[in-house]
Amino acid sequence: MEIPASIYEYCNYQERSQLQVRLKLAELGCHKEQIEEVLAHLIAHNFINEERFALAIAKGKFSLKDWGKIKIKQSLKRHHISEYCIQKALQGIDEEIYLDKLAILIRKYLSINLKSEKNIFRKKAKTLFYLQQKGYEKGLILQELEKQLKN
Repeated sequence: MEIPASIYEYCNYQERSQLQVRLKLAELGCHKEQIEEVLAHLIAHNFINEERFALAIAKGKFSLKDWGKIKIKQSLKRHHISEYCIQKALQGIDEEIYLDKLAILIRKYLSINLKSEKNIFRKKAKTLFYLQQKGYEKGLILQELEKQLKN
């Protein structure tokens, strides 16, 4: 079994999912059986690890892009990550920090984008839509939004 040297660099550069490595190997011209052999080798030697990948994606998307758990979960599903690893990654996000970030995002959105909006229902609807796009849960958004609008 011959493994393309560039695949080691590809895996060492950042965490990769099995799907990403599979596509890269196909791009390098490997046939299906060879791809499976190389994947098995990379997994056995810990070059790729589904759980590690899920944790890295969850941490990065939450801290750098302010994504909520729903959007993170969808992203991991697109990489064909197992439900177990997805749940483990989402549990890695501290609940208190998660709620604090949601409160900050609501405050920012209300003060910057909806400063001149007078209609309270439109304010709520626009904020809810914005934060649902970011992947936050509707119940949490509404709960925090009520707190923010009371102040």
